Amino acid sequence: MVITISGKNVDTGTAFQENSREKLTDVVEKYFQNAVSGHVTLDKDEALFKVRIRVNLTNRIEMEATGLARDAHAALDMALEHAEKRLRRHKRRLKNHRHAGEQDDILRVPMAIYAGFDDTYDIGQSHQESDEDEALPVIAELS
Repeated sequence: MVITISGKNVDTGTAFQENSREKLTDVVEKYFQNAVSGHVTLDKDEALFKVRIRVNLTNRIEMEATGLARDAHAALDMALEHAEKRLRRHKRRLKNHRHAGEQDDILRVPMAIYAGFDDTYDIGQSHQESDEDEALPVIAELS
């Protein structure tokens, strides 16, 4: 997974970059092994740091999480907790959606089975030897 780390109005140090890259990889690979890419943005607003994490799980599915704190690493941890919670819930939805139909596969329905002519006809007997009762019923319509 390709992870890019950038800062808005802030210089991201090597310690923050390595820490965020390592932690984000651990969180994402815990639930989705084939994630495409991730992006971490660090932003400084007056007294708080804001970390925004965007992860492309597939080419069509994208997940976003944010964290606010007075320290950049604490904001990263909050954003990672939020991302992990969202990934866990998404994975659970995928599992439950696939297995929802399997619970109702067998339905108990009252039914009647009627034997047809081929079922009552013995292979060893010829057609002439069979009784008249075993023959198919004739349905006639009177007008």
